[in-house]
Amino acid sequence: MGRFDKNFEETRVRTAAMEEKIMAMLAKMDEKLDARNKEMNEKMDAKMEKLDKKMDTRNKEMDEKMGARIEEMNEKMDAKDHKMNATIAEVNGKMEIMDVKISK
Repeated sequence: MGRFDKNFEETRVRTAAMEEKIMAMLAKMDEKLDARNKEMNEKMDAKMEKLDKKMDTRNKEMDEKMGARIEEMNEKMDAKDHKMNATIAEVNGKMEIMDVKISK
């Protein structure tokens, strides 16, 4: 049985060495995957930051455009109010003249 024990021991040693190699390969693969994930996360963060800046710029532009439109509409409304007030004053003046003519 000495020979069987020797073969068994050699097989056990080779199996243990293979296990170590496989574990080392797996550890290396994990490191590579972690590095790739970190790199991808950094790229995605950079892209997201770029998109955030674009969106902030667009929002600012839209706010400025809307502010300009609102200001323009307010000016138009003020002009209409002024015109309407002038018309009302004119009508009131004509009514006063008519009242004066009627009362005479």
